[in-house]
Amino acid sequence: MLRSAGCTLVTAASIGAAARSLSSEAITRYDAIVVGLGAHGSACLYHLARWGCKVLGLDRFNSISNTRASHHGQTRITRMAYKEGPEYVPLLRKSFEMYRALERETQQKLYWQTGCVNIGEPLFSAARATAVDQHLPHEVLTARQANDRFPGLQLPPHVPVLYEAAGGIVEPEKLIQAHVLRAWYHGAHVKTGETVLDWSPLPDGGVRVTTDCSTYHADKLVISSGAWMDQMVPELKGLTVPGRATVAWFQPSAPQLFHHSRFPVFLLQDEQQGDPFYGFPEFGRFPGVKIGKFCVSAPQCDPDSLDRAMAVEDTEPLEAALRRHMPKAHGEVLNFAACMFTMTPDGHFVIDTHPRHPQVVICSACSGHGFKLSPAIGYVLADMVRHEGVCKEFDAQMQIHRLNRSRPGHGAVLDRFEQPQQPQQQQQQQAVVSS
Repeated sequence: MLRSAGCTLVTAASIGAAARSLSSEAITRYDAIVVGLGAHGSACLYHLARWGCKVLGLDRFNSISNTRASHHGQTRITRMAYKEGPEYVPLLRKSFEMYRALERETQQKLYWQTGCVNIGEPLFSAARATAVDQHLPHEVLTARQANDRFPGLQLPPHVPVLYEAAGGIVEPEKLIQAHVLRAWYHGAHVKTGETVLDWSPLPDGGVRVTTDCSTYHADKLVISSGAWMDQMVPELKGLTVPGRATVAWFQPSAPQLFHHSRFPVFLLQDEQQGDPFYGFPEFGRFPGVKIGKFCVSAPQCDPDSLDRAMAVEDTEPLEAALRRHMPKAHGEVLNFAACMFTMTPDGHFVIDTHPRHPQVVICSACSGHGFKLSPAIGYVLADMVRHEGVCKEFDAQMQIHRLNRSRPGHGAVLDRFEQPQQPQQQQQQQAVVSS
Protein backbone atom coordinates (compact mmCIF):
# COMPACT_ATOMS: atom_id res chain seq x y z
CA MET A 1 0.00 0.00 0.00
CA LEU A 2 1.05 3.58 -0.63
CA ARG A 3 1.92 5.46 2.54
CA SER A 4 1.69 9.20 3.06
CA ALA A 5 5.45 9.37 3.63
CA GLY A 6 5.96 8.35 0.01
CA CYS A 7 6.54 5.28 -2.08
CA THR A 8 9.27 2.87 -1.16
CA LEU A 9 12.31 3.88 -3.15
CA VAL A 10 14.24 1.41 -5.25
CA THR A 11 17.60 1.75 -6.88
CA ALA A 12 18.03 2.13 -10.63
CA ALA A 13 19.97 -1.13 -10.64
CA SER A 14 16.89 -2.98 -9.38
CA ILE A 15 14.89 -1.89 -12.43
CA GLY A 16 16.35 -4.14 -15.07
CA ALA A 17 15.01 -5.59 -18.23
CA ALA A 18 13.05 -8.21 -16.33
CA ALA A 19 11.10 -5.60 -14.39
CA ARG A 20 10.40 -3.60 -17.52
CA SER A 21 9.12 -6.64 -19.37
CA LEU A 22 6.44 -7.42 -16.78
CA SER A 23 2.91 -7.11 -18.07
CA SER A 24 0.51 -4.99 -16.05
CA GLU A 25 -1.45 -8.12 -15.19
CA ALA A 26 1.56 -9.34 -13.18
CA ILE A 27 0.87 -6.63 -10.59
CA THR A 28 -2.48 -7.02 -8.86
CA ARG A 29 -2.50 -3.49 -7.45
CA TYR A 30 -0.62 -0.33 -8.33
CA ASP A 31 0.44 2.48 -6.07
CA ALA A 32 -1.07 4.86 -8.61
CA ILE A 33 -2.69 4.98 -12.03
CA VAL A 34 -2.28 8.04 -14.25
CA VAL A 35 -5.04 8.56 -16.83
CA GLY A 36 -4.04 10.74 -19.78
CA LEU A 37 -0.39 10.86 -20.85
CA GLY A 38 -0.26 14.32 -22.33
CA ALA A 39 1.90 17.12 -20.97
CA HIS A 40 1.13 16.80 -17.26
CA GLY A 41 0.16 13.14 -17.01
CA SER A 42 3.40 12.04 -18.67
CA ALA A 43 5.43 14.21 -16.29
CA CYS A 44 3.54 12.86 -13.28
CA LEU A 45 4.13 9.28 -14.47
CA TYR A 46 7.85 10.03 -14.82
CA HIS A 47 8.23 11.42 -11.30
CA LEU A 48 6.24 8.63 -9.67
CA ALA A 49 8.28 5.98 -11.47
CA ARG A 50 11.54 7.77 -10.71
CA TRP A 51 10.61 7.75 -7.02
CA GLY A 52 10.05 3.98 -7.11
CA CYS A 53 6.25 3.78 -7.22
CA LYS A 54 4.43 0.95 -8.94
CA VAL A 55 2.59 3.06 -11.47
CA LEU A 56 0.49 2.51 -14.58
CA GLY A 57 -0.07 5.11 -17.29
CA LEU A 58 -3.13 4.87 -19.54
CA ASP A 59 -3.91 6.75 -22.73
CA ARG A 60 -6.64 6.16 -25.27
CA PHE A 61 -4.46 7.01 -28.25
CA ASN A 62 -1.98 4.53 -29.69
CA SER A 63 0.67 7.21 -30.14
CA ILE A 64 1.93 9.06 -27.07
CA SER A 65 2.53 12.26 -29.06
CA ASN A 66 -0.45 12.56 -31.41
CA THR A 67 -2.35 15.26 -33.27
CA ARG A 68 -5.72 14.64 -31.62
CA ALA A 69 -5.31 16.59 -28.39
CA SER A 70 -3.43 19.74 -27.30
CA HIS A 71 0.27 18.98 -27.53
CA HIS A 72 1.27 18.78 -31.19
CA GLY A 73 2.77 21.35 -33.53
CA GLN A 74 6.48 21.00 -32.64
CA THR A 75 6.82 24.21 -30.57
CA ARG A 76 5.58 25.73 -27.32
CA ILE A 77 6.66 29.03 -25.80
CA THR A 78 8.39 29.06 -22.44
CA ARG A 79 9.09 32.24 -20.49
CA MET A 80 9.63 33.60 -16.98
CA ALA A 81 8.29 37.18 -17.03
CA TYR A 82 4.83 35.75 -16.78
CA LYS A 83 1.94 38.02 -17.68
CA GLU A 84 -0.42 35.59 -15.93
CA GLY A 85 1.05 36.53 -12.54
CA PRO A 86 4.10 36.26 -10.29
CA GLU A 87 2.59 33.26 -8.46
CA TYR A 88 3.69 31.10 -11.38
CA VAL A 89 7.36 32.00 -11.27
CA PRO A 90 8.49 29.41 -8.65
CA LEU A 91 6.85 26.70 -10.77
CA LEU A 92 8.50 28.14 -13.88
CA ARG A 93 11.90 28.08 -12.22
CA LYS A 94 11.30 24.42 -11.37
CA SER A 95 10.28 23.67 -14.96
CA PHE A 96 13.39 25.35 -16.41
CA GLU A 97 15.50 23.32 -14.00
CA MET A 98 13.74 20.15 -15.13
CA TYR A 99 14.14 20.91 -18.84
CA ARG A 100 17.88 20.82 -18.27
CA ALA A 101 17.76 17.73 -16.06
CA LEU A 102 15.70 15.78 -18.59
CA GLU A 103 18.01 16.90 -21.38
CA ARG A 104 20.95 15.46 -19.45
CA GLU A 105 19.04 12.27 -18.69
CA THR A 106 17.93 11.68 -22.28
CA GLN A 107 20.91 13.20 -24.07
CA GLN A 108 18.72 15.33 -26.32
CA LYS A 109 17.85 19.01 -26.57
CA LEU A 110 14.32 19.94 -25.46
CA TYR A 111 14.57 23.68 -24.72
CA TRP A 112 15.93 26.26 -27.18
CA GLN A 113 16.69 29.72 -25.82
CA THR A 114 15.57 32.35 -28.33
CA GLY A 115 14.45 35.18 -26.06
CA CYS A 116 10.85 36.33 -25.81
CA VAL A 117 9.23 39.70 -26.60
CA ASN A 118 5.94 40.86 -25.06
CA ILE A 119 4.55 43.41 -27.51
CA GLY A 120 1.83 45.92 -26.71
CA GLU A 121 -0.57 46.50 -23.85
CA PRO A 122 -1.66 44.93 -21.58
CA LEU A 123 0.94 42.21 -22.22
CA PHE A 124 3.84 44.59 -21.64
CA SER A 125 2.66 45.91 -18.26
CA ALA A 126 1.63 42.49 -16.96
CA ALA A 127 4.95 40.88 -17.93
CA ARG A 128 6.91 43.83 -16.52
CA ALA A 129 5.03 43.67 -13.20
CA THR A 130 5.98 40.02 -12.77
CA ALA A 131 9.59 40.65 -13.81
CA VAL A 132 9.93 43.46 -11.26
CA ASP A 133 8.13 41.55 -8.50
CA GLN A 134 10.29 38.43 -8.98
CA HIS A 135 13.57 40.26 -9.77
CA LEU A 136 13.79 38.66 -13.21
CA PRO A 137 16.30 39.93 -15.78
CA HIS A 138 14.49 41.84 -18.53
CA GLU A 139 14.78 44.83 -20.85
CA VAL A 140 12.22 47.51 -21.64
CA LEU A 141 12.47 48.47 -25.30
CA THR A 142 10.90 51.15 -27.41
CA ALA A 143 9.36 50.04 -30.66
CA ARG A 144 12.32 51.49 -32.55
CA GLN A 145 14.83 49.63 -30.36
CA ALA A 146 12.91 46.38 -30.86
CA ASN A 147 12.75 46.92 -34.63
CA ASP A 148 16.49 47.61 -34.75
CA ARG A 149 17.39 44.56 -32.69
CA PHE A 150 15.00 42.25 -34.54
CA PRO A 151 14.66 43.57 -38.11
CA GLY A 152 11.81 41.18 -38.78
CA LEU A 153 9.65 43.44 -36.58
CA GLN A 154 8.04 46.64 -37.87
CA LEU A 155 6.18 47.90 -34.81
CA PRO A 156 4.30 51.22 -34.63
CA PRO A 157 6.28 53.87 -32.71
CA HIS A 158 4.05 53.96 -29.61
CA VAL A 159 4.07 50.19 -28.89
CA PRO A 160 6.00 49.17 -25.73
CA VAL A 161 8.08 45.97 -25.69
CA LEU A 162 9.48 43.84 -22.88
CA TYR A 163 12.33 41.53 -23.84
CA GLU A 164 13.28 38.52 -21.74
CA ALA A 165 16.40 36.62 -22.74
CA ALA A 166 15.37 33.42 -20.90
CA GLY A 167 12.33 32.86 -23.10
CA GLY A 168 12.39 30.24 -25.79
CA ILE A 169 10.97 27.10 -27.35
CA VAL A 170 10.11 23.76 -25.80
CA GLU A 171 9.43 20.86 -28.16
CA PRO A 172 6.15 19.34 -26.92
CA GLU A 173 6.20 15.96 -28.65
CA LYS A 174 9.80 15.32 -27.63
CA LEU A 175 9.19 16.38 -24.01
CA ILE A 176 6.18 14.08 -23.61
CA GLN A 177 7.99 11.17 -25.24
CA ALA A 178 11.01 11.76 -22.99
CA HIS A 179 8.85 11.72 -19.85
CA VAL A 180 7.07 8.51 -20.87
CA LEU A 181 10.20 6.68 -22.02
CA ARG A 182 12.09 7.59 -18.86
CA ALA A 183 9.10 6.55 -16.76
CA TRP A 184 9.15 3.19 -18.55
CA TYR A 185 12.89 2.92 -17.90
CA HIS A 186 12.25 3.48 -14.20
CA GLY A 187 9.67 0.68 -14.13
CA ALA A 188 6.34 2.28 -15.09
CA HIS A 189 3.83 0.27 -17.07
CA VAL A 190 2.39 2.14 -20.04
CA LYS A 191 -0.80 1.13 -21.85
CA THR A 192 -1.70 3.09 -24.97
CA GLY A 193 -4.72 2.54 -27.17
CA GLU A 194 -6.90 1.87 -24.09
CA THR A 195 -9.95 4.01 -23.44
CA VAL A 196 -11.06 4.44 -19.83
CA LEU A 197 -14.74 3.49 -19.57
CA ASP A 198 -15.26 4.13 -15.87
CA TRP A 199 -13.57 4.47 -12.52
CA SER A 200 -14.93 3.86 -9.05
CA PRO A 201 -13.72 4.00 -5.44
CA LEU A 202 -12.98 0.74 -3.65
CA PRO A 203 -14.24 -0.03 -0.14
CA ASP A 204 -10.66 -0.05 1.22
CA GLY A 205 -9.99 3.49 -0.02
CA GLY A 206 -8.38 2.55 -3.32
CA VAL A 207 -9.76 2.90 -6.83
CA ARG A 208 -10.80 0.66 -9.70
CA VAL A 209 -10.24 1.76 -13.31
CA THR A 210 -11.94 -0.11 -16.15
CA THR A 211 -10.83 0.31 -19.76
CA ASP A 212 -12.05 -1.26 -22.97
CA CYS A 213 -9.25 -3.82 -22.50
CA SER A 214 -8.95 -4.59 -18.78
CA THR A 215 -9.60 -3.58 -15.17
CA TYR A 216 -6.91 -2.21 -12.84
CA HIS A 217 -6.74 -1.47 -9.13
CA ALA A 218 -4.62 1.14 -7.39
CA ASP A 219 -4.25 3.06 -4.16
CA LYS A 220 -4.41 6.43 -5.95
CA LEU A 221 -5.65 7.78 -9.26
CA VAL A 222 -4.50 10.85 -11.18
CA ILE A 223 -6.89 12.17 -13.83
CA SER A 224 -5.18 14.46 -16.32
CA SER A 225 -7.33 14.06 -19.41
CA GLY A 226 -7.11 17.49 -21.01
CA ALA A 227 -10.07 18.46 -23.18
CA TRP A 228 -11.92 15.33 -22.01
CA MET A 229 -11.70 16.31 -18.33
CA ASP A 230 -15.41 16.83 -17.77
CA GLN A 231 -16.11 13.39 -19.22
CA MET A 232 -13.89 11.79 -16.58
CA VAL A 233 -15.20 14.07 -13.81
CA PRO A 234 -18.71 15.19 -14.89
CA GLU A 235 -19.03 17.65 -12.00
CA LEU A 236 -16.43 19.82 -13.75
CA LYS A 237 -18.69 20.45 -16.75
CA GLY A 238 -18.75 24.13 -17.56
CA LEU A 239 -15.58 24.81 -15.58
CA THR A 240 -12.99 23.14 -17.83
CA VAL A 241 -14.23 24.02 -21.32
CA PRO A 242 -12.41 22.94 -24.50
CA GLY A 243 -12.16 25.51 -27.27
CA ARG A 244 -10.81 25.25 -30.80
CA ALA A 245 -7.40 26.86 -31.31
CA THR A 246 -5.67 27.30 -34.66
CA VAL A 247 -2.12 28.04 -35.78
CA ALA A 248 -0.57 28.55 -39.19
CA TRP A 249 2.93 28.70 -40.64
CA PHE A 250 3.63 31.49 -43.15
CA GLN A 251 6.40 31.78 -45.74
CA PRO A 252 8.49 34.86 -44.92
CA SER A 253 9.79 37.02 -47.74
CA ALA A 254 13.11 37.38 -45.87
CA PRO A 255 13.66 34.01 -44.14
CA GLN A 256 17.07 35.03 -42.81
CA LEU A 257 15.38 37.55 -40.48
CA PHE A 258 13.22 34.91 -38.80
CA HIS A 259 15.59 32.03 -38.04
CA HIS A 260 15.41 30.98 -34.40
CA SER A 261 19.00 32.08 -33.90
CA ARG A 262 18.04 35.67 -34.79
CA PHE A 263 14.37 36.12 -33.94
CA PRO A 264 12.58 35.53 -30.60
CA VAL A 265 9.32 33.89 -29.70
CA PHE A 266 6.66 36.54 -29.23
CA LEU A 267 3.42 37.49 -27.51
CA LEU A 268 1.59 40.21 -29.41
CA GLN A 269 -1.38 42.40 -28.59
CA ASP A 270 -2.82 43.73 -31.84
CA GLU A 271 -4.71 46.92 -31.02
CA GLN A 272 -7.27 46.18 -33.73
CA GLN A 273 -8.09 42.68 -32.47
CA GLY A 274 -9.22 41.32 -29.12
CA ASP A 275 -7.45 38.18 -27.97
CA PRO A 276 -3.63 38.32 -28.07
CA PHE A 277 -1.43 36.36 -30.46
CA TYR A 278 1.65 34.21 -29.91
CA GLY A 279 4.27 33.03 -32.34
CA PHE A 280 7.60 31.48 -33.19
CA PRO A 281 10.57 32.01 -35.48
CA GLU A 282 11.39 29.44 -38.13
CA PHE A 283 12.32 26.26 -36.32
CA GLY A 284 12.59 22.55 -36.95
CA ARG A 285 10.95 20.44 -39.60
CA PHE A 286 8.06 22.83 -40.35
CA PRO A 287 9.28 25.80 -42.40
CA GLY A 288 7.81 29.25 -41.92
CA VAL A 289 6.89 31.66 -39.13
CA LYS A 290 4.26 30.12 -36.87
CA ILE A 291 1.52 32.27 -35.33
CA GLY A 292 -1.62 31.49 -33.36
CA LYS A 293 -4.29 33.34 -31.44
CA PHE A 294 -5.19 32.72 -27.81
CA CYS A 295 -8.75 31.40 -27.96
CA VAL A 296 -9.91 33.08 -24.76
CA SER A 297 -13.24 33.91 -26.42
CA ALA A 298 -13.42 30.86 -28.70
CA PRO A 299 -16.68 28.87 -28.68
CA GLN A 300 -16.75 25.51 -26.95
CA CYS A 301 -15.88 22.51 -29.11
CA ASP A 302 -16.45 18.77 -28.87
CA PRO A 303 -13.04 17.12 -28.45
CA ASP A 304 -14.27 14.00 -30.23
CA SER A 305 -15.35 15.86 -33.37
CA LEU A 306 -13.01 18.84 -33.60
CA ASP A 307 -13.11 20.63 -36.96
CA ARG A 308 -9.51 20.42 -38.19
CA ALA A 309 -10.02 21.97 -41.61
CA MET A 310 -8.56 25.38 -42.41
CA ALA A 311 -11.04 28.16 -43.15
CA VAL A 312 -10.57 31.77 -44.20
CA GLU A 313 -11.80 32.97 -40.82
CA ASP A 314 -8.99 30.97 -39.20
CA THR A 315 -6.17 32.62 -41.12
CA GLU A 316 -7.49 36.16 -41.62
CA PRO A 317 -6.76 37.35 -38.03
CA LEU A 318 -3.29 35.79 -38.17
CA GLU A 319 -2.49 37.45 -41.49
CA ALA A 320 -3.74 40.82 -40.24
CA ALA A 321 -1.49 40.65 -37.17
CA LEU A 322 1.55 39.78 -39.29
CA ARG A 323 0.86 42.50 -41.86
CA ARG A 324 0.71 45.17 -39.16
CA HIS A 325 3.68 44.07 -37.03
CA MET A 326 6.05 41.87 -39.08
CA PRO A 327 5.07 42.18 -42.75
CA LYS A 328 8.15 40.32 -43.98
CA ALA A 329 6.80 37.22 -42.23
CA HIS A 330 3.50 37.43 -44.09
CA GLY A 331 3.45 35.21 -47.13
CA GLU A 332 1.89 32.02 -48.37
CA VAL A 333 0.31 29.70 -45.79
CA LEU A 334 2.63 26.70 -45.65
CA ASN A 335 0.92 24.65 -42.97
CA PHE A 336 -2.10 24.77 -40.66
CA ALA A 337 -3.15 22.94 -37.51
CA ALA A 338 -6.12 22.93 -35.16
CA CYS A 339 -5.89 21.83 -31.55
CA MET A 340 -7.71 22.62 -28.32
CA PHE A 341 -7.29 24.96 -25.39
CA THR A 342 -9.17 23.85 -22.28
CA MET A 343 -10.21 27.10 -20.64
CA THR A 344 -11.29 28.00 -17.10
CA PRO A 345 -13.20 31.21 -16.29
CA ASP A 346 -10.26 32.87 -14.49
CA GLY A 347 -7.47 31.44 -16.65
CA HIS A 348 -5.85 29.54 -13.76
CA PHE A 349 -5.64 25.76 -13.50
CA VAL A 350 -7.81 23.24 -11.65
CA ILE A 351 -5.56 20.99 -9.55
CA ASP A 352 -6.95 19.39 -6.38
CA THR A 353 -8.09 16.17 -4.81
CA HIS A 354 -11.57 14.99 -5.74
CA PRO A 355 -13.96 16.44 -3.13
CA ARG A 356 -15.71 13.08 -2.66
CA HIS A 357 -12.74 10.77 -3.16
CA PRO A 358 -9.47 12.12 -1.73
CA GLN A 359 -7.52 9.22 -3.26
CA VAL A 360 -8.19 10.82 -6.67
CA VAL A 361 -6.14 13.81 -7.89
CA ILE A 362 -7.66 15.89 -10.69
CA CYS A 363 -5.57 18.09 -12.97
CA SER A 364 -6.59 20.49 -15.69
CA ALA A 365 -3.49 22.64 -16.18
CA CYS A 366 -4.81 24.51 -19.08
CA SER A 367 -6.10 27.86 -20.37
CA GLY A 368 -3.56 27.99 -23.17
CA HIS A 369 -0.48 28.46 -20.99
CA GLY A 370 0.07 25.16 -19.20
CA PHE A 371 2.55 23.22 -21.33
CA LYS A 372 5.69 25.11 -20.31
CA LEU A 373 4.86 24.32 -16.68
CA SER A 374 4.28 20.60 -17.24
CA PRO A 375 7.56 19.34 -15.69
CA ALA A 376 6.79 21.20 -12.45
CA ILE A 377 3.06 20.40 -12.49
CA GLY A 378 3.86 16.72 -12.99
CA TYR A 379 6.18 16.93 -10.00
CA VAL A 380 3.40 18.55 -7.94
CA LEU A 381 0.87 15.89 -8.94
CA ALA A 382 3.25 13.07 -8.07
CA ASP A 383 3.98 14.64 -4.69
CA MET A 384 0.24 15.05 -4.06
CA VAL A 385 -0.16 11.32 -4.70
CA ARG A 386 2.54 10.53 -2.13
CA HIS A 387 1.48 13.07 0.52
CA GLU A 388 -2.30 12.98 0.83
CA GLY A 389 -3.08 15.65 -1.73
CA VAL A 390 -0.42 18.17 -0.70
CA CYS A 391 2.85 19.20 -2.31
CA LYS A 392 4.54 21.08 0.52
CA GLU A 393 7.24 22.55 -1.71
CA PHE A 394 4.67 24.43 -3.79
CA ASP A 395 1.66 24.50 -1.48
CA ALA A 396 1.47 28.31 -1.46
CA GLN A 397 1.64 28.55 -5.25
CA MET A 398 -1.02 25.86 -5.73
CA GLN A 399 -3.71 27.66 -3.73
CA ILE A 400 -4.88 29.67 -6.76
CA HIS A 401 -5.42 26.40 -8.64
CA ARG A 402 -7.52 24.56 -6.05
CA LEU A 403 -11.30 24.27 -6.11
CA ASN A 404 -12.54 27.29 -4.22
CA ARG A 405 -15.92 29.05 -4.08
CA SER A 406 -14.19 32.41 -4.41
CA ARG A 407 -13.10 31.50 -7.96
CA PRO A 408 -15.46 32.16 -10.89
CA GLY A 409 -17.60 29.14 -11.73
CA HIS A 410 -16.40 27.04 -8.81
CA GLY A 411 -19.46 27.50 -6.60
CA ALA A 412 -21.75 25.59 -8.97
CA VAL A 413 -19.14 22.86 -9.40
CA LEU A 414 -18.68 22.42 -5.65
CA ASP A 415 -22.47 22.33 -5.25
CA ARG A 416 -22.58 19.40 -7.67
CA PHE A 417 -19.84 17.60 -5.74
CA GLU A 418 -21.86 18.06 -2.55
CA GLN A 419 -25.07 16.62 -3.98
CA PRO A 420 -25.83 13.04 -2.94
CA GLN A 421 -24.81 10.54 -5.59
CA GLN A 422 -27.39 8.35 -7.25
CA PRO A 423 -26.97 4.60 -6.62
CA GLN A 424 -25.59 4.02 -10.11
CA GLN A 425 -23.09 6.85 -9.61
CA GLN A 426 -21.98 5.32 -6.34
CA GLN A 427 -21.10 2.13 -8.20
CA GLN A 428 -19.12 3.83 -10.93
CA GLN A 429 -17.98 7.17 -12.23
CA GLN A 430 -18.80 6.76 -15.89
CA ALA A 431 -16.54 8.58 -18.28
CA VAL A 432 -14.63 8.38 -21.49
CA VAL A 433 -11.13 9.81 -21.40
CA SER A 434 -8.47 10.92 -23.79
CA SER A 435 -5.05 12.35 -23.34
